[in-house]
Amino acid sequence: GQITGISKTEWSWAPLFADYDNDGDKDLIVTNGYPRDLTDKDWFQFHTKNKRSGMTNQDIVNMMPTVKVPNIAFENKDDLSFIKNTGWLPDIPSYSYGASYADLDNDGDLDYVVNNLNDNAFVLRNNTREKSGARADFINIRLKGKQGNTMAIGAKIELWNKGVYQFIENFLTRGYASSVEPVIHFGLSDKTSVDSIRVTWPATGNISVLSNPDVNKTIEIDEINSRPSVMHPGGTSKKDLMFIQSGNIINYVHEQKDFVDFFLSQKTIPHKFSQIGPRMAKGDIDNDGREDLVIGATNRLPTTVFLRRGKGFEKTLIKGLTYLKEFSESDLAVLDIDNDGDNDIVAVAGGFEYQKESEKQENLYMAVATGFGGQSENKYQHFLYENQADSFKKILIPVPAFLASVVRPFDFNHDGNQELFIGSRVKKGRFPYANPSWLIFNDKGKLSVSSSSSLDLGMVTDAVWTDYDNDGWEDLFVVREWDSPVILKNMKGKELIAQTIPDLDIQHGLWYSVIAADFDLDGDDDYMLGNLGENNQFSVSREYPLILYALDFEMDGILDPFMTAFWKDKNGKMKEYPVNYLDELKEQSSFFETRFKDYTSFSYAGTNDILDENMMKRVEFKLHVNTTASCILWNENGKFRMEKLPRSLQVSPIKKMMVQDLNKDKYPDVVVAGNDYTWDVSNGYFDALKGMVLINRGKDRSFDILPPSESGLLLQGMVESLLWFDGDTSLIVAGINRGGAVVFEHNNR
Repeated sequence: GQITGISKTEWSWAPLFADYDNDGDKDLIVTNGYPRDLTDKDWFQFHTKNKRSGMTNQDIVNMMPTVKVPNIAFENKDDLSFIKNTGWLPDIPSYSYGASYADLDNDGDLDYVVNNLNDNAFVLRNNTREKSGARADFINIRLKGKQGNTMAIGAKIELWNKGVYQFIENFLTRGYASSVEPVIHFGLSDKTSVDSIRVTWPATGNISVLSNPDVNKTIEIDEINSRPSVMHPGGTSKKDLMFIQSGNIINYVHEQKDFVDFFLSQKTIPHKFSQIGPRMAKGDIDNDGREDLVIGATNRLPTTVFLRRGKGFEKTLIKGLTYLKEFSESDLAVLDIDNDGDNDIVAVAGGFEYQKESEKQENLYMAVATGFGGQSENKYQHFLYENQADSFKKILIPVPAFLASVVRPFDFNHDGNQELFIGSRVKKGRFPYANPSWLIFNDKGKLSVSSSSSLDLGMVTDAVWTDYDNDGWEDLFVVREWDSPVILKNMKGKELIAQTIPDLDIQHGLWYSVIAADFDLDGDDDYMLGNLGENNQFSVSREYPLILYALDFEMDGILDPFMTAFWKDKNGKMKEYPVNYLDELKEQSSFFETRFKDYTSFSYAGTNDILDENMMKRVEFKLHVNTTASCILWNENGKFRMEKLPRSLQVSPIKKMMVQDLNKDKYPDVVVAGNDYTWDVSNGYFDALKGMVLINRGKDRSFDILPPSESGLLLQGMVESLLWFDGDTSLIVAGINRGGAVVFEHNNR
């Protein structure tokens, strides 16, 4: 609801979606009000202090604040966008609970009835037809079901009209303790005809189809005239879908102990770093010419290998590789590091805890303020597992221990050996700092670093090797959290140098992912970048950014992350406020305990009221985010033009993307997946993305976006891996955090 603009509706009871203005899409009216706000923080504090003071319970209850506010109407403006329409409802504060819609005067638009506590009901006449006339056509449908369900509860009604599709399920119980009129209402705007209507009856699955019915009237459809289902001309059968889910190919369920990062010294970090995986990589491990699957270790599960066998995969134990590690493996790469003809494996350490820390928190469930063992990073070492035919030999990669995010192998210096880039995720206990990332050189299997190997890049989330300027040397494109994307130019195999690219440098985001492909076939790589998306509580722009201050409020040696954003103040002007709740800030620093005695004063306090001149001197550094939109970056001869991805792709973080020519037209297509369950309680789960397929339309630089209902690819949950396996029947394998691996077959239609 945040991307649509309908998330802030006070204490709400009955949300009713219906087409109130007959323009062909569903609007929303919400009832509001509550006579006793028992969630008010100041009242709860008052109640706690005075429940044994001699005050009666009734006296304490009488101190509870009220929420008497008007109801709210949202007009649907298409493209997942609603606006408050203050002209639709009377501006009368009320305690409104149940609500219903019905065409009470039979004029073709929906009237609205509201039940108010201790007050008269609202009966509101809708004048859309009178005011809009020919621009507010409609059709009403009354269903007559068979015995046992004469009102056809659960029936599905679909309407097609000149390329426009509408859908309603017939359920009368809607809103709060209310029922709506047993008539299906479709607004048609100025469409004076309907192509067809299809009713799917609930018990039998039979259908009734009407072609070119009359409009601006109520028609009756009787189930007795229905027939067995056949494919509607506008529908899609399973065999026509691009992907078909295949079960029992990979028997793997990701398991992970829930480690609560917020219990450590930095309680106001925006999200957890421990909840990662499963991290998957593919490559031929047993030298049979087919790609196998490797899945990284978690704090519960060992590294796991599935060898390709026939049309499926077989779980296999391999000495020296498939055992439980001290840490979660945050990324893997399968490559022949020593050019001996078999593939080795690189595994990097990540997450936010190692085994003993995880066990300690699981036993105690709470952590002390200083964290575990000073939050040491010395366990986060990275290893090469050298393939020795029937086993693997573990070799330490010669870089300091740090929490890593990605490993990206590539022959950086064109000597025939693949080098490694390992990205740094975060410095433990020092967010938003990060340790250096590393470029590791490979001399015929011997790994080493040079004076140019250490790269200060911040919090790296993803990277891809790409020759952005077509000079014949592959560069490194890196995306980061709380920073801009950055391109590190390959200086002919000697070192990587960060480039200053103004059009890129100004795009500060919470970037999750990046892929490279020549989407327009103009001879250079373009880039798609996954960001947080726009379905969140923040209003982020260059004028009103998210801001992160890193400072030590109490000078106690603990770095306190202080995150702010802009919202409207009581006068309607944008003002910078803290993102965290007062309770969270008090847990982080006693400064807030002494600064604010109640929640009301805190609710009006802006950042400037908290960070005075003296406190600003303690700020070690300041980061900002001015875009949360996922986007595509068009490469125009080494210069870049950034374009936001369509709104349907902004509903959740895009964490994983995959490039593949799915329809064999030579243009690269894209599969996107994501969601993020690691953010704090004020943000909750970002989980609205179900997997999308982007079919490249070619030189007009646009994509047809196929949702799961059209592609067959349904990727629910927090997707942490996304792989393509070629074959007679190619496969997509997705790794779901704390869920089972999901496999889809590509339907070569």
